[in-house]
Amino acid sequence: MLLIVENGNAFHHITSLNLHGSTITNSMASILGIMLKRKNTLQKLNLYRCGLQPEGLEQVIKGVQVNTKLETLDLSNNTIDNKTALCLGGMWKENDSLQQLGLRGCELQPGIRRSDQRYDVENNTLKRQYLQGCGLQPEGLEEVIKGVQVNTKLEILDLSYYTIDNKRASYLGMMLKVNSSIQKLDLTVCRLQPEGLEEVIKGVQVNTMLETLDLSHNTINNKSASCLGMMLKENNTLKKLNLHRCGLQPEGLEEVIKGVEVNTKLETLGMSHNSIDNKRVSCLAHVLKHNTTLSHLWLWGCGLRDEAISELCGGLKLCKLKTLKLWDNPFGDQGAKGLAEILKDHPTLEELDVRGCKEMSDDGVQHLMDATMSDTRVKMLRVSEKYRHLVPQELVGRIQLSYL
Repeated sequence: MLLIVENGNAFHHITSLNLHGSTITNSMASILGIMLKRKNTLQKLNLYRCGLQPEGLEQVIKGVQVNTKLETLDLSNNTIDNKTALCLGGMWKENDSLQQLGLRGCELQPGIRRSDQRYDVENNTLKRQYLQGCGLQPEGLEEVIKGVQVNTKLEILDLSYYTIDNKRASYLGMMLKVNSSIQKLDLTVCRLQPEGLEEVIKGVQVNTMLETLDLSHNTINNKSASCLGMMLKENNTLKKLNLHRCGLQPEGLEEVIKGVEVNTKLETLGMSHNSIDNKRVSCLAHVLKHNTTLSHLWLWGCGLRDEAISELCGGLKLCKLKTLKLWDNPFGDQGAKGLAEILKDHPTLEELDVRGCKEMSDDGVQHLMDATMSDTRVKMLRVSEKYRHLVPQELVGRIQLSYL
């Protein structure tokens, strides 16, 4: 690695340098910083888990600060202390080429917050900011959110696995009300409390740019679900909503479904691993008959039995779905037969996933395969590996097997 960074000419001929896992000493980092200051063609530099020390990391950052070509820099899993964070803030302020910066697992100290704020306000080139695992303290996260509020270029904000308290959630909601650039927001496993979650949802309700919202693994009570349903009725930009493992109760789930019914933009809805009773399945079937935009529906692990699948099929006949994921549900051959009838002549359905549905016998799976054979519009049927012996030669490539 030392030979690479000492040879300045190398940077005149390559556009990507991957040093992932290499041990970079302070002297090597200093040479790397010098190379980055020189005119070169390097566009992507990966320094993931390189054991960079603060002094060496500062030299690299100073090189990036004046670099005019680098677009992607990954510093993940290197320790960044307060002094280095300030240096990082100075780089963000002056560099006008960097588009992606990875800082996962960098153990950022609270002192980084002012750097983040200065960067987010003034940098107009970065499009993605992944803060997962960076160890930001609540105060630092607050400053990041305030910076994002006036940023005009950031398109993706990943705050997954942060614990976001009500105060910071309130700031996030305010940011969403005025931000005009973020298109994707990931809040997976943020341990959002009901009050904070409602503030975020209210921000999304009036946001005019957000297209993807992931609230997976956050508990959503009935009141928050009602707020979510209201948001879906009014928001006209959200295309993808993931509510995986949100502990939705029947009444709350119904409110969300009613919101989807009148929504005219949502294309993907994930409700996997939320228990859905027959009454709510009936509501969902009714929505599928009328909603004209929903293309992808994820219902795996929802406890759906034969009766529920029969209810769902009533809505599937008239819907516009392209993908239906039902794996790990306890329905059997009766449900499989109903789905097979839908597959035979459905105008849009291209993919059906029934992996891990252990109550189905060979007969049920055979019905699904026969239906797939009869309709070439079905591009993919996903079933468990144990049904390999049923796959005819004609369907090889259209049947995907899994050990689920």
